Amino acid sequence: MGFHTIKSCLDCFSFCCKLVVEVNRTEYLEFKNKGLEGNFIKHSSKFIESNPKYKGKEAHLDLMYEDNFAELKKSSDGYCIMLDKETRLCTMYENRPSVCEDFKIHSKNCIKCIS
Repeated sequence: MGFHTIKSCLDCFSFCCKLVVEVNRTEYLEFKNKGLEGNFIKHSSKFIESNPKYKGKEAHLDLMYEDNFAELKKSSDGYCIMLDKETRLCTMYENRPSVCEDFKIHSKNCIKCIS
């Protein structure tokens, strides 16, 4: 079976699930309202971890990261933490980030990713 004949995500190697998935502030707040913010790490938090002298300045840093506000966490193997390794399906599919919708099966981005 060639890569272009994938019938479903179950037949895939989940390459797209190794990509960096960033969400903007608005989308992050929607995830927070659903109790899903623990699946993300805010860029301001990553910055402060590397630069502790800026602790307490999160609000200012959050403004800088408006468009790339947070990133979906990865498992130790580099795959998205929301990927079920046995089924190859997303465990938050109904609430997945909008960028993940750009990689739905047979979309232009999906085909680029698997070819």
